[in-house]
Amino acid sequence: MQRSPSAVSSSQWTALITSTAPGYVTDTQPAAHARKAIRLGYDIRAKDFGANSSHQQPTVPKDFGVKSGDVVLDIGCGTGRSTVPLVASPASQIVGLDLSRGMLKRALETLPPTRTSLIEGDAEVLPLGDTSIDHIESRRALSHLPDQCTVFQEMWRVLRLGGTLDITQFGDRILGRPIERIFRSVLRDITGARATTLLGLFRPPSIGSIEAVSRAAGFETVDLHATTTHRRVDPERAAHSLLLATTYICAQLDTAQQTSLAERVRVAAKSQADSDGLADWTYEIRLRARKTVS
Repeated sequence: MQRSPSAVSSSQWTALITSTAPGYVTDTQPAAHARKAIRLGYDIRAKDFGANSSHQQPTVPKDFGVKSGDVVLDIGCGTGRSTVPLVASPASQIVGLDLSRGMLKRALETLPPTRTSLIEGDAEVLPLGDTSIDHIESRRALSHLPDQCTVFQEMWRVLRLGGTLDITQFGDRILGRPIERIFRSVLRDITGARATTLLGLFRPPSIGSIEAVSRAAGFETVDLHATTTHRRVDPERAAHSLLLATTYICAQLDTAQQTSLAERVRVAAKSQADSDGLADWTYEIRLRARKTVS
């Protein structure tokens, strides 16, 4: 197996965080804490986000009938990678929304200026009028939001009657991955009781909870399924990828804790790997739903 070409040393990783992060996130309100931490983490990651990703870009489902004149919203659009396929649809306007200004700056470089607009905003308080959207897309964003009930209510509010949504996000079984267990164990050892708050910033839902929240908001389920993809990965790459993915957590640690976390996660990952690498998988839940009553 080849070592990941994107791997960086713990000192480089720590420098990336500490050169950008404006200190700890200390809000006493959990929701405010989560929003600030996630915004900070993705602002830090914006420059190189997705550079080594091989994940397939989403497509707009044909049976949802996105048509000329439709307005499409991409929640958690990030750098615009997930928004690019929407530009190829016949929609008249595509709106990208993200909490991170750094990500949106990247999206400005990615997306064409015609038919697209970008908004820095919170999915729990969508800065859009009632029944102003025809279709909503979201890729791997909702599991970072502390109040998914409110998010689904907001999506219901802004969708027109007959409007549709297509959401894909990581599900709860992803937490069983060896690299996730390693990270959580080391973080608890380093931060003690504080780890509970830090780890609470990423709460991937179960397939049952997604359906329940969607139905409670008033949506009719069109399709709901989960997909698991197993693979073997280079342990160094797995550690590096997870450390970057959890920047919004790691940026809240001091320099010594960051260095210790990076080294210990890498060492543990290598110790659990065999000649074929470290066991790994993705677990994603996809929900497609429609607003059928006002």
